[in-house]
Amino acid sequence: MYTDANLRVSDAQDLSGGTDVSDAIDLVALNREVGTGYTLECVITVDTTVTRAAGASNVTFQIVHDTVATLASHVTISQTQQYAKTELVAGRTPIVIKVSPMPASDSDTDFRYLGVRYFIDNAPDAGAVSAHFVVNGQDSHRFYSSGFAVED
Repeated sequence: MYTDANLRVSDAQDLSGGTDVSDAIDLVALNREVGTGYTLECVITVDTTVTRAAGASNVTFQIVHDTVATLASHVTISQTQQYAKTELVAGRTPIVIKVSPMPASDSDTDFRYLGVRYFIDNAPDAGAVSAHFVVNGQDSHRFYSSGFAVED
């Protein structure tokens, strides 16, 4: 799995402070076709365990796009199931959301911003996640022993 800083939309995003990520990918400014014709994946990792002292806290992760960088009038294009706080433990297996292939976006009127939204029903006391887009996700359950070699 390869990614870069331009494809990261969250870096240890604090879930107790709000529900929208503070950054989005500007598909026009990148001047490249991110995901056009390919199935993108959004990989979400839990950096700090989600906790709430009183009651439940559930999170649904949504992939959204919009015409403005704030994602204020977003359209949800994909989302996960609802995750309970007990499932969002630091170091857990990454949550992977597949994003359908997108058409090219070459104007300010298209949905040029791609981002992640965290829909939280009860704000947790603590918890942080990171999210980035990749073209080729990683199988986190497959590991090779030391000394593995690729031959022609």
